[in-house]
Order: sequence, then structure tokens, then C-alpha cells
Amino acid sequence: MMKLSKHLLLPAAVFMLALGSARVSAQTAGQFQDFTLVLETPRTQYLELQTIPLVMTFKNDTKTPLTGHTVLEFGASFMRLYIDRPDGPQEIPVSMMIRDVFAVPHVFQPGEQIKRTTALNYRLDNVFPNPGTYRLHVRLRSLDGKDTIDRAFIDSVLARPKSADRREANAKKG
Repeated sequence: MMKLSKHLLLPAAVFMLALGSARVSAQTAGQFQDFTLVLETPRTQYLELQTIPLVMTFKNDTKTPLTGHTVLEFGASFMRLYIDRPDGPQEIPVSMMIRDVFAVPHVFQPGEQIKRTTALNYRLDNVFPNPGTYRLHVRLRSLDGKDTIDRAFIDSVLARPKSADRREANAKKG
């Protein structure tokens, strides 16, 4: 009996994975791009080397259910952060680690949304070398990797710190 259940378990698992993959690939073309992706920060101005909180909202603003996923994490293979440079967008490293995250399909009902907050605090002196205005945006990939959403932009202003704030910023630089 034990040998029989072991032999049935593997085909059942393969069947369930295939069924989930078929459901993802059965999405209509462009359906993932019907989602709304919003990138926000609580403020528009930050000091040099100050941690920047980023709030990402992924929502279904349509009148029909849409299939997507719930992975709104940097460092995973689904979400990337970019800064606009004169020579084009440049990906911003958000961590030394790259995580391999497994995502499952999630059907978002009309009006349903998820929201995640993370902090941009890795190598800020390289990302924002001088005070000024910087445009950031995120790119979110669908489960099958065929579609992306690349519409969430924010402008952040980095100001040079004054006196005591400058001493603290210089101490962080090392």
C-alpha cells in the first residue's frame, strides 16, 4: 500500500502543476497589462542617504476578474526598480541577495488590490550621487514572464542636508 501511494503521489503532483500552468497560459493576451500598478512615497523630498519608503499598490480597476499574482517584492524575479538616467533606465540594486520566489496565480476581483511597503536603503550614494530630482519606476512581470507593467513613476527630490543633518549623512557615508 505504501509503494502504491508513493507512485501515485508524483503523477498527482505533476498533474496539479500542469493544471495551474494551463490556467496561467489560458489568460487572454494583454490581460495582465489591464492591472493598475502605483508607486508612491510618503513625501516628495528626502535628504541624501535617507531611507526612502516605497509603497506599491497592485489593483484591478476593471469591471472583470483578472488573473495575476501577489509578489510585490524587490529582489524577487517578478519586480524590478529603475531610475531614469539620460542614457535610459538603469536597474537599481535593492539588495545584495536575489531571491527565487515561487508565485501562484491569484484571481483579483474588480476593485481588489494589494499594497506592499518596502524601503530603498541599499547603496544610496551610488543610486543618487548628487542632490536633485530623480524619476523612479517599477516593472512588474506576469507569472509567465510574457507581459510586464511599467507604468508606475514617481519623482523624488534629494536635498543636501543642513549642518547637523550633513554631519549625520557624512557619518553614514563613512
